[in-house]
Amino acid sequence: MGHGGSKLLKDVMEEPSDNDKVKKLFATYDKDDNGTLDEKEFKKFAHDLLGFVADYKHRDKDDILDGRTVDQLAHDNFPRVDTNRDGKITFDEFREFVTGRSEWLK
Repeated sequence: MGHGGSKLLKDVMEEPSDNDKVKKLFATYDKDDNGTLDEKEFKKFAHDLLGFVADYKHRDKDDILDGRTVDQLAHDNFPRVDTNRDGKITFDEFREFVTGRSEWLK
């Protein structure tokens, strides 16, 4: 993720109620521009989110992962985010997930 994307991720995590920024963040990971995130696109988001949270909390990524890989973390969380279980994450599902994750920064 480029510098602009990491700033956007930081902005969204610190102010998840800003819907325009959440939309821009979602679009950053929606590489095929189909309006949803598949598991591969979500894995990229999970990787970037893990890096951001680790930096923000001054913790090691491995400590946060607790023996898992980033791919395992993404795979385990994909069904939790894909609340209607259709195999893809819509913007609304993404927004709900991101909005509920601000506690990670505490």
